[in-house]
Order: sequence, then C-alpha cells, then structure tokens
Amino acid sequence: GVASIVFSAAVSVDIEQAGKALVFYLTGLWIAMACQVFIVYPLLLVVGGGRNPFSYYKNCIPALAMALGMSSSLATLPTTKKCADKNGIRAEVRDLALSLGATINMDGAGMGFIFQSVWLSAIQGVEFGISKVLLTGIAAFVCSVGTSPIPSSGAVALVVLKIA
Repeated sequence: GVASIVFSAAVSVDIEQAGKALVFYLTGLWIAMACQVFIVYPLLLVVGGGRNPFSYYKNCIPALAMALGMSSSLATLPTTKKCADKNGIRAEVRDLALSLGATINMDGAGMGFIFQSVWLSAIQGVEFGISKVLLTGIAAFVCSVGTSPIPSSGAVALVVLKIA
C-alpha cells in the first residue's frame, strides 16, 4: 500500500540532491523563523505597543514551553491566556485575539509550507521561478489560515498545496 508508494518515490530520488535541498530548506526555514521571532515581533512590540520585548517574551515562557510540548495552539490556549494576563493585555482583547490567533494566525505554518513546497519540488527536479514562489506564498497563506489547530494537520494542507 502506502509503504510501497513511498519506497518507489524514495528510490527514484537522487539522495545527494535531496540532501542538498534539505540543508537549503532547513537553513532557509530557520532563518525566516528567527527573523520573525527576533526582529519582526520585537519591532512590533516596541513600535506598536511601546513594550519591552525581553520582559514580554519572559512572561510568555510557560506558553512557549507548552506549545513546544503539545504541538497545538488550541491546546495551549489556557496557558497563553494566563501569559497574556501577566503581560497586561485586557481580557476582551486577549479573548478575541487569542481565540482567532490560535486558529488563523499561523506564521510558522505559512513559512513552512513555502519552504516545504520548494524543497519537494527541488528533489523532484521542478524549477521554481519568482512567479511560482509568489504563487506558492499566496497558496501557503491560504492553507495556513485554513489549517486547523490540530497536530499534524499541516501535512494535509501540504499535500493540497503540492497538488496545486
């Protein structure tokens, strides 16, 4: 069944090419996510909210640890609400923003889908021009908004994105 399909696909891929593409994929993804966490978010906190990013992040450690262990933004929601209270966010803003953010604000998923699509295409020998990368970015954004907050639901979205 599925194992034979995966095995036949794995045998047809050049391992050296796949390895190089994987290093490119992982490096690019980690750089993009690091820029998001260490540049974009702190700038938004300072410029948009007038807050100290270090103390803000420090108050978020329990939610970050929970998210790392749970792999689900929805399961992390109660802990995230407590962290938002520690950061002085009003309850009505907290409830709306976190409820929506747990389901539709998937920055990491959006970045991951783009890099995963490029990597899968690279190991299959498909060339990516700038127009295809932009189209993949738009489709990845739509997929990340529609991805439910269930662990590994992104795998289904990636299949849909790859087919498109």
